[in-house]
Amino acid sequence: MSAAQRVCIKVTPDKSLFHKQDLVSLSCFSEDPGPWTMFRNTSRVIKEPCEMWGKEGDSTCSVEGLRDKDSGLYWCEKNRHRSASVYITVTESLGTPPPPSFPPCPFSNSYSPSPSPSPSPSPSSSPPVSPSSSKLLVPLVSSGLGLILILLLLFILWCKYCRRKQTQEKRRRRERRGRKRGERQEREIQDRERVRERGEEKEGESKKKVKEGETE
Repeated sequence: MSAAQRVCIKVTPDKSLFHKQDLVSLSCFSEDPGPWTMFRNTSRVIKEPCEMWGKEGDSTCSVEGLRDKDSGLYWCEKNRHRSASVYITVTESLGTPPPPSFPPCPFSNSYSPSPSPSPSPSPSSSPPVSPSSSKLLVPLVSSGLGLILILLLLFILWCKYCRRKQTQEKRRRRERRGRKRGERQEREIQDRERVRERGEEKEGESKKKVKEGETE
């Protein structure tokens, strides 16, 4: 059995799209005894342990007051064994419908698979779905959901980049206006200084002529 099959991660509440200030709890369930550590990858930090961003418990990690920076990939890990990852997105939008929940965790005590209903003998009924077909549908749904979440995250990052760029452009414009205003004031001071110097020169010449006339 692979490492991803020996442990699974459970998200409570069971969804992948959260709003700001929400509470989320992540738990590691495994057939192997011993505590597991929760890690995450975000746009800022790679492989960040729970103790750096959440409240750590016995193979659990909870986050109160989610923020944009908490969007990312989460998984359980121990002794180089790790679970499959889940992607969690934090958004400000309140009108976005919740995406499908994660696949059930087979090692969780709360997981109790229900028996499959027997197909109806009616000739109009659809043929039963084989177990192999069900296994193929799960990765297809997960990959489609992952693509949607990645696109949503890219859109949020793009909006932040545009706002940051607009703020920087406004700051540069204010700095240019300030420099121009300072240069204009400097020129005015220099002009007044030159006018004053010319006035002093003319006054000195006039006094000199008066003295020369008195001497004659």
